[in-house]
Amino acid sequence: MKQISITTKKGKVYNFTKLSWDVNGNRLYHISAADLGLTDNSATPATKKAGLKRYSGTKYSQGFIFQSNNLQWTAERLEEEGL
Repeated sequence: MKQISITTKKGKVYNFTKLSWDVNGNRLYHISAADLGLTDNSATPATKKAGLKRYSGTKYSQGFIFQSNNLQWTAERLEEEGL
């Protein structure tokens, strides 16, 4: 899958992996727990508030999946949540 790097206005870089679509046709993305500064993919209040769901598959590293139509906005939101 395709790797996408997004830089926020404050200069933080997030690396997303574009996944396939869900059953409703929405684009899914993966971000690793390490990119968020987390040691594992346990859900925290910040990850829940940002709309991230724990990834439980084996193809990608421990991390989170989410839907997004605007990755720049999502990256800014992650930064606001302190991730």
